[in-house]
Amino acid sequence: MQDAIDYNDKLIAEESLVIDRINDLDNAMADWDNPAGIQAALDAANAQIDKSTKVLEDMGAFDGNNDFINACLELFKVFKSQVNDEYVEQLGIIN
Repeated sequence: MQDAIDYNDKLIAEESLVIDRINDLDNAMADWDNPAGIQAALDAANAQIDKSTKVLEDMGAFDGNNDFINACLELFKVFKSQVNDEYVEQLGIIN
């Protein structure tokens, strides 16, 4: 049972890291007069999504079940799309 808990905790830890960077990006977007800060936060969010995706891919399935990890990886794809599409579009409007 502890293995399942540890596995879940690792998934949640990576999700939290990604969400923290996206929150930083949201906060940076509030400062329209600092496009360089917004770009830095955007780059950091992208980097964390990539890093966390790699961590999850390296973890693999738990007891042959990919459901939870696949759900997390799909969530990261959605975040990546948002960061690279919606946020980049907003950043273009600012500049």
